[in-house]
Amino acid sequence: MRPGGAPARDRWATSGATQSLGRRPAELARRGAELLFQMLTEREERTGVAIASNESFSGWTKAFTDPRLCSAIADRLAFGGNVVETGTESYRLAQARARVTAQHLATG
Repeated sequence: MRPGGAPARDRWATSGATQSLGRRPAELARRGAELLFQMLTEREERTGVAIASNESFSGWTKAFTDPRLCSAIADRLAFGGNVVETGTESYRLAQARARVTAQHLATG
């Protein structure tokens, strides 16, 4: 807490460091993975973390090119946490396909 009782701002709360890690060249993906691991370590037991991914843990090696670091990140997330699997198909992709199909049916 800061003076006056205001909660301290989480330095990771607005960080772009954890977004789109898999869309970067290998050397940046490595740095992104290191930052993610650091964030998870610092936030452990202090606050919750929510991460959404289109990949299962086994597919994370595509984004995190160091298998040991990838394993450490998955372990840090899964240990004492809740993993919610919603299925393999993206909700947004399914909705986009439904819209396109509806448009084709409406136009003939």
